[in-house]
Amino acid sequence: MTDTAKLDAVLRTTAVHLTEAGPALPRLTAAIVGERDIVLHLDDPADPVPPFTAAPDNLQRWICPTTTRDLLPETETNNVDAPYPALVSLGWDPDGRLVLVDLEHIGHLHLTGPARDRVLRTLALELATSEFTQHIDVGLVGEETTPGLEEELPERVTLHRSPGQGLAALRARHSEQQRALSLLDAATMRHARTGVDTAAAWTPYLLLLGDGFEDVLDELLEAVADEPRSATALITTGGEASPGLPESSWTLYAEP
Repeated sequence: MTDTAKLDAVLRTTAVHLTEAGPALPRLTAAIVGERDIVLHLDDPADPVPPFTAAPDNLQRWICPTTTRDLLPETETNNVDAPYPALVSLGWDPDGRLVLVDLEHIGHLHLTGPARDRVLRTLALELATSEFTQHIDVGLVGEETTPGLEEELPERVTLHRSPGQGLAALRARHSEQQRALSLLDAATMRHARTGVDTAAAWTPYLLLLGDGFEDVLDELLEAVADEPRSATALITTGGEASPGLPESSWTLYAEP
């Protein structure tokens, strides 16, 4: 089993236990996958559920050994909605462990640096082939972003001819999911994902835009930040001094 496959099994087991216990999914800042353990870094302290444990004085850091025997069988996890379907890797830490972040939680990842276009293409391919969920939609603005990907994976990838077209698609998904949250009386997406099996209703919509999106930036950021948050997120590229980015946006400098 690969590291990411083990992570998926661990997270689905966690989702089953959280559903039984009742609380919402914790907000995930990062998942670190190493040879010995898987570590979740949470935004807020939360009591761990199997297969994770945490020190009483550090409930924002959940740890699961990769040799855990607490994983539930696939027959009990296959019907569980993927708890963090928008996970994507950003590289490795100094100890050689894989670092993944939850794009739904981040909302906006902005890539700068000379290799930004290459990294954008890599992230587009990774998301379009993600093993963390059966349901994901990736919107690409411009044919040059990842040429031909929408033809190879039409069930997951949509090509938009302009930033405005991408904005319209993102807004439509956001509004649709807000209505679904209201109908189910779910306070947040994190509550909805530990509720009834409605996985398709919470399909992430991830919009990727290369340089030249500034005309619709404010509207894009408003849509992904609007409460209650939906399963939408942005990945953009631009120069280091890209104007108008809020503090909540994550910026990653991409080197060759």
